[in-house]
Amino acid sequence: MQIFNKSKRQFTISTGVLKPEQSDNIPDSEGAKLIDMYKDELIQIGNSVAEKENAELKKEIATLKQSKKHNKY
Repeated sequence: MQIFNKSKRQFTISTGVLKPEQSDNIPDSEGAKLIDMYKDELIQIGNSVAEKENAELKKEIATLKQSKKHNKY
């Protein structure tokens, strides 16, 4: 996962130091925890495995909803 530090604070992460106004690639599990802890300072950018899986699930849900609407009539 790629995260961007939009704050003025410097973060020490497993891959080194994430300086203000910079981005870095880190493992998805670590990135998710950091973003959850520092919601106003770190944001996810780029694509990750979790994002791709989430997009696929959203498509599947939309398809199921469509078929459910059509089956009502």
